[in-house]
Amino acid sequence: MTDTVGAAMAHDYAHPGTGRSRAAVLGVLWSALHTAVPTLGAGLVFFVAARYLSPVEFGVVGLAASIVAFVTALAPGAFGEALIQRRDIDRDHMNAVFWLTSATGGLLFLVLLASSSRIAAGTGEASLGLLLPFLALKLPFDLAATVPNALIVRSMQFRLIALRTTLATGIGMALCLGLLFAGQGYWALAVSQVSVSVVNCIAAYWVTRWRPGAGLSLSRLRELARYSLFASGTRMLNLMSLDQILVGLLAGAPVLGLYYFARRLFTLLNSMIAGALSSVSHVLLSSLQGDPGKVREALFLATFASSLIAFPVFAGIALIADDLVPLVFGADWAGAIVPIQAFSAIGVLAGIGIVQGALVTSQGRAGAWFLYQLAQQVTTLGIVALLHDDLGQMMIAIAVKTALLWPLSVAMTVRLLGCPTFSYLRAFLAPTMATLVMAAGVVLVPVLLSGADAAVILPVQIVAGLLLYPPALIALGHGRLRELYRRAKTKGH
Repeated sequence: MTDTVGAAMAHDYAHPGTGRSRAAVLGVLWSALHTAVPTLGAGLVFFVAARYLSPVEFGVVGLAASIVAFVTALAPGAFGEALIQRRDIDRDHMNAVFWLTSATGGLLFLVLLASSSRIAAGTGEASLGLLLPFLALKLPFDLAATVPNALIVRSMQFRLIALRTTLATGIGMALCLGLLFAGQGYWALAVSQVSVSVVNCIAAYWVTRWRPGAGLSLSRLRELARYSLFASGTRMLNLMSLDQILVGLLAGAPVLGLYYFARRLFTLLNSMIAGALSSVSHVLLSSLQGDPGKVREALFLATFASSLIAFPVFAGIALIADDLVPLVFGADWAGAIVPIQAFSAIGVLAGIGIVQGALVTSQGRAGAWFLYQLAQQVTTLGIVALLHDDLGQMMIAIAVKTALLWPLSVAMTVRLLGCPTFSYLRAFLAPTMATLVMAAGVVLVPVLLSGADAAVILPVQIVAGLLLYPPALIALGHGRLRELYRRAKTKGH
């Protein structure tokens, strides 16, 4: 009976065999619509917290969160990605991954609990002695949810992801705002982060109806291990936040507060723009393994979809940051302007990079993507070590370095696609040109309104960008837009 139930469960969460293009397009649209609520909620929390907390307090929370993220990166969470990428899985695969990740989550929590006082003494931040053990509660809940989260993504049931995320973020936002208004300082952010992990875990099990069984099959883990090895490396690089830890250790909490502030804004925007597309692209491209033509077609559309949003948003933020930051967040955060502009430049490439990473890893080349991410991370840490005394110069150098290494990801992409480089670059040509049209209008506004107050110029710039970009994109990219619409309507692909 157990085997029958396990087979049925594996079938329920198999890669879709038909209607994949439509599921992918609708998945992106559904996820974008419903992740707008939690992202806007997180943005509201971010705005209020910036008004209630100082850069130093932001820095303390950022350092604690970075340490927890570093420890999280040591966990075998990439086995969840292996469940998504593998063509066929059974109940033994799921049970093995559950027991491995859950046991690791509990162990890592105990390690942080035991070492928090020494970490606080070593960093000179006494508040970490209490803050770290509390934030470490995220570990067992995040890792226990590895399997149900993978099952949701694997079956492209992105509506369930939206439901889970919206519920968790709503509860976290309410707790955070309540505690901020009550004067609890950075504890409001800590409580919010832990509550999101708890609710996400409970909701993941609730919506999937999956329950772990007894037994840990080493043979099943070995089957998943090859992909997980390099995927774990990439996951470690993305989660460790070594840059934040190094900034905090070398430059101190005030500088880390500004860096963390800019990085957090970038993360919020990138999650809203490309977060949903990342999961959709990976599972779609995984399900298309063995069909190069469909992989190429799906990759071009995904690249276009990501760049049509990422390019204007990040370019616009970079252009208006000088007025936006003091007006919205206050004069205390003026030091974050250049970091925000640098992260915005990185964000333009990050939107494309998410799709590139999905292609490379979905086609079984996780090792190549890991090496590329390692090169980006190591060079970033080198720049932080050399230029941490000047935050502005450091951020500009990181942005330039990211752009110089980006052609490596392009080379990997075109090699896997088996197409000329120009054919690939043409996928985001229309968003690029439309963004340049928008940028020209945004830059022209202060010239036309010379002498006007920033509070007047800023909204006019935003309106000008909103009015110029859509018609320019339609004129230049109408073919791709029609193709996206057709994919969303057609059920048979």
